Amino acid sequence: MRFANFHTHTEFCDGTGTPEDYCREALKAGLAALGFSAHAPLTASPVPVTNWHLPARRFPEYRAAVHACKETYAGRLPVFLGLEADYIAGIQSPRDYAGRGLDYLIGSVHCVIPPHFLQEAGRSPQDFFTKAGGMLCIDGTPEEWVFLVDAFFAGNVWALVDAYWEQQLLMIETGGFDILGHSDLIKKNNLPGLIPRRCLFDETDIRYTRCLTRIADALAGSGITAEINTGGINRGRTTETYPSAAFLHLLCERGVPITINSDAHAPEQVAGGYAAAVQTARTAGYTEACLKQPFTPGIKD
Repeated sequence: MRFANFHTHTEFCDGTGTPEDYCREALKAGLAALGFSAHAPLTASPVPVTNWHLPARRFPEYRAAVHACKETYAGRLPVFLGLEADYIAGIQSPRDYAGRGLDYLIGSVHCVIPPHFLQEAGRSPQDFFTKAGGMLCIDGTPEEWVFLVDAFFAGNVWALVDAYWEQQLLMIETGGFDILGHSDLIKKNNLPGLIPRRCLFDETDIRYTRCLTRIADALAGSGITAEINTGGINRGRTTETYPSAAFLHLLCERGVPITINSDAHAPEQVAGGYAAAVQTARTAGYTEACLKQPFTPGIKD
């Protein structure tokens, strides 16, 4: 059985190595295809400063490097040009990247702006970035997670959980992308001993499972492919995939298609964790036939 990887970060954003480096490793790993998905340049104005997004000025260089790999590896490894585009309520969505000559788009939620913050008179999304000291993300350090809970959600971790899933639901409804990236990324820091107990949430709580069910329902028939992301495993931050087997079971019940992606940030991670992903998919009810048919870029408008 052969697999592809469509979630790849190089030195153009927050990864290491050139696109060429990843292509060589993909061939060694026997991948059927490789897609590059730099974190898309931010469209907000003024643009928050981050060290992990592709700078807008480097997009032509990134595109040229990937197209060069397409030519170099033609007949040996299909190579695709993509972006991982952030959805940030009130600022941008994956739809903002249409018409850039891309083969596909991953839609992801990293930054959650509290709904009540935007409802306050005179507040703007940029005010959040100013107060947070930058683009504060749910998958940052444990210290950043605690600060986010305390400073912007009044210590109520469930308010943050609800806001995250609501933003993901809005992204799905807005559409304009092909693959849903690491859908339950919010669990990344939800580990006892890593953060204070008051900042933990119970992933078996009915409040959480209701959120997962809403997302699964929204994905059903949407044409969006859900990825099984092994990035947390590859970087030693989690012991399971995104999504979890329980979440994948809900997706399987609704016939949501899947693809396995490594979310590689280094060439040697290009196919990392795939054995665990296959096992998780099977546990959730996905069949071998489904795993043989990962997302194919370029088939949707």
